[in-house]
Amino acid sequence: MHIDVRTPNTKLSRAHSLEIAERLRTTFAKLAHKIVRIVVRVSESSRSGPALRECMVEVHLPNGQVATVSERQRKLGALLRRATERSWKTVNALVGPPPDVSKPIRVQSRSNGQPA
Repeated sequence: MHIDVRTPNTKLSRAHSLEIAERLRTTFAKLAHKIVRIVVRVSESSRSGPALRECMVEVHLPNGQVATVSERQRKLGALLRRATERSWKTVNALVGPPPDVSKPIRVQSRSNGQPA
């Protein structure tokens, strides 16, 4: 899974960019094998109004689908949290929930239906 953080017209430090990438990496860790690339664009709002920043998250899947989420907020932290949450829900709906490895798997014998 490759993560690309782009900030075309926003001054964002390298530390912030790395923090965004790490947040996405940990959020999508369980689905990393089903994701090719994540592109995040953080920019100043092009629309008039109280929102100062916009964030667009594109999640590229192996089958060619692209899940896109756009969010507008004033505060950068709230903007990134909300965009990450919404993109996780969107991708989860497309590819299905990650496997639950905490539950034991029961194996049954084919002959009598009893647990092996």
